[in-house]
Amino acid sequence: MPNGLTESVESFRKGTIVEFLSEITGLAHVKGKRNSVCFDVKNEKGGYGFLDEIADLPTIDELGLKPYWKRGDRPADISKSYHHYSKELLAVTKEHHKEAQIWVKNFSIAKNNEESVAEATYAAYNEGVRNIFSWSFKGSKCLSALRSDDVKTVHKIQSDAFSECQEKALMNQMIDTMKNLNTQ
Repeated sequence: MPNGLTESVESFRKGTIVEFLSEITGLAHVKGKRNSVCFDVKNEKGGYGFLDEIADLPTIDELGLKPYWKRGDRPADISKSYHHYSKELLAVTKEHHKEAQIWVKNFSIAKNNEESVAEATYAAYNEGVRNIFSWSFKGSKCLSALRSDDVKTVHKIQSDAFSECQEKALMNQMIDTMKNLNTQ
């Protein structure tokens, strides 16, 4: 075994993960369960590097990313990141006929940077992701080490962003229905 991370070691690691996920999601799939796999985004390469291989598994229904940001990152940079990763995720999930899922960070949010939560949510929604989650509940109020500085504001901003996205989705659905009625 080499001392460092070589191409063959990296290939072995990825292969092992794909094999494990195939086996474990296969067990759930035969019981009629849906499978969702979510990856952290940790570096420039995405930290996941084998999204296609995972998406290619027939037992995976949803593929998710957590492009969490560092405490204090600017909302504009966060929005840009969420636009980027949402596009990347949607391209892969569309190609493999999977559902895309994005997670929005609600923990360790610095005071006066709560708007970053909304920016991330809107970016993902505006790119076309409709399966958007946040972690953790109420700004991580119950997790002292990860607690946001102003948990109430984080929770309110996230709730408002989800509501606004839901309203947009309903409005778009009504518009599509009206268009379909007019063409019949």
